[in-house]
Amino acid sequence: MRVLFISGLSGRPECGGTPTVLRRIGAELERDGHRVEHWFAEDFPPLLAQGSRATVTLPPAILTRLSRAGEYDVLDISSGDGVLYLGLHRLGLLRRARAVVVRSHGSEHLFGDMMRQAESEGLLNTSAVFRARFYGVRLRQVGWSLRLCDRVICCSHREPDLLAQRLRIPREKFTTIPHGVGEEFRNAPPPAESQRPQVIFAGNWVWNKGTRFLGPVFREVRRKYPAAKFVVAGAHVPADLVRAELPEEIRPALEVFRDLSPADLARKMAESSLMLFPSDFEGFGLVAMEAMALGVPVVMSRNVGLADWFNGDAPAAVVSHTLADYTQACLRLLADDNARRRLGQKARTWASAFTWKVAAGRTLEAYQMAMEGKGGSEKCR
Repeated sequence: MRVLFISGLSGRPECGGTPTVLRRIGAELERDGHRVEHWFAEDFPPLLAQGSRATVTLPPAILTRLSRAGEYDVLDISSGDGVLYLGLHRLGLLRRARAVVVRSHGSEHLFGDMMRQAESEGLLNTSAVFRARFYGVRLRQVGWSLRLCDRVICCSHREPDLLAQRLRIPREKFTTIPHGVGEEFRNAPPPAESQRPQVIFAGNWVWNKGTRFLGPVFREVRRKYPAAKFVVAGAHVPADLVRAELPEEIRPALEVFRDLSPADLARKMAESSLMLFPSDFEGFGLVAMEAMALGVPVVMSRNVGLADWFNGDAPAAVVSHTLADYTQACLRLLADDNARRRLGQKARTWASAFTWKVAAGRTLEAYQMAMEGKGGSEKCR
């Protein structure tokens, strides 16, 4: 099978997120003998694929390149980036593949709901231009892409339920597949015991990652544990910017890493007592599952799509999305070595079931269903 992955995001390895997912799944498909290609933002002219203008300029750029491309069995296109091509594909005017799959890594419609709530609470102030571009253009691109494609792949259970209802898309058109965990996390030794507590946050330094919670939580941890250390990993912004937004009294105990390789990130996680992951919205939360695979306890809320995959006794400290609950959960785990160790062991056992090989296998099944035009709502558990 010949597969082309298309995403308007940067494909640089240190960026993580969606590009990591596509590369990991693609690598597993290649091991099974399939031919795989990737198109990321760097594969298009910068003026078309970067910045706020990309919402409007990237879909025609993708259409133009596909019009000159060869034949594939499946186009796996993220979000609404392929909307123009999908229209012509559906009309039979331009077909470069037997089937087109749209991959939702955390629906923009869910993200839009979160932004509206944040604005109503005074946590966010967006411009009229941004609102017109996102709500007026982007959500329509995504909606039409989901309607026109042959199958939709999601990574959390909340997405198909919302999208099917809101966009009137048949529920059987969706396949829900969780992400996997790389070997550098799965095969690493358990975290070493340390007399000096360390709390890690991993993710882009952007408002919707809940970065406003970090300063107050770190400050309370520092008050109770004066020797505590704090790590911000993979911020993708200058360290000085991160430091400036955190309380002055914790800065001497703070390490900030703009970019980290997966192996270096795994080492920093393994050195930590726990991970604080207070995201306002997370389509899946791959970095949280990577920490769990290492045996590092994670404090998070139900806003993280990963929590959709928890059954029964959660393998993470799942709390309400409030400063008080995040603070209490961190202090409680740091004060109880046995509880922290038990939660870490539970997390490691639970996460061991999630591999990229399994994710790729389920992806291949979704491709076959798309090419054969079969229905049937699929969930990988």
